[in-house]
Amino acid sequence: SSHCVRTRKPRPRAHNDTFGVSFAHRPKLDFQTRAAMASPRLGHVLCLLTTVFSAVGVAKATGDEGACGAGNDEAACVSLLQARHADIAHRGLGSAEAALQEADLAELLRGVAEGRAEPMVVRELMPKLAAVMLRKLPSVSRQELDTLVASVVDHNGDGLLDREELSRALGMIEEVTEGEELSEPISPISLPGQMNASLAQVGQQTARGWETGSCCDGFSYYILEGRFFTPKYNLADNIISPFGCYLLMHFPGQNCNLNFFYANSGEPAPYGGMCRCTSSSNTWGDLTIRVSSSGNSIYWPM
Repeated sequence: SSHCVRTRKPRPRAHNDTFGVSFAHRPKLDFQTRAAMASPRLGHVLCLLTTVFSAVGVAKATGDEGACGAGNDEAACVSLLQARHADIAHRGLGSAEAALQEADLAELLRGVAEGRAEPMVVRELMPKLAAVMLRKLPSVSRQELDTLVASVVDHNGDGLLDREELSRALGMIEEVTEGEELSEPISPISLPGQMNASLAQVGQQTARGWETGSCCDGFSYYILEGRFFTPKYNLADNIISPFGCYLLMHFPGQNCNLNFFYANSGEPAPYGGMCRCTSSSNTWGDLTIRVSSSGNSIYWPM
């Protein structure tokens, strides 16, 4: 069993303490403890990343990367896919200090999203956000990040990120209704990598199963076309590409499961701009997969 234990959410702080990013007058704690104090979810994730990163090395050394082959245990496949993704995220953190910077910023953003702090000025936030995001995702340009924040997160364009905007962008608004909720659930879908699943496993409507794809100058993924899932969280309705949705999911303080999302913001048409995730507490097995009537597809980043 994992030694990573979720901590209780800390009591709300006064506004002046929420924005105090200096720890000069606080006890010297290790970065993971401080991250957990700032955001219990992030502290838990950091612990899991450290554990999984070690597991990735073992998998590579022992040749266990075939865990997603035909007929192999689905849980092992999930673990390996998550480990591969966590490996990339872990290397992106770079250092203990970088992880602590993300924990501090996550607390600031969630403070606004939860109504514990005043709206943040975009121009003051961007240097801190860029320092964290560009370290985590080196392929992202500052211009892409600026555009995402200005046109998607700050959707009213007033130069401030308020409670409504950040609670949405951080995956804290659940179960939006989009007119396709009544579509029939389909049979459980095999995970990416189990490509030879039979029709009996995936249902007659999903004979194509997962396919591989890429877009946006190097963003690679598995895609399940014409599908969406529930439960879901509404992140945005004006994302211009699947990579934009993926980028938004990596904002500090994010509530999403980072392994998969669905969107209709790219191929195939109609380019509707949706970006949806599910809670970080949900796994693939917790989802109900449905046929989309709005051009959505499920993406699992490689």
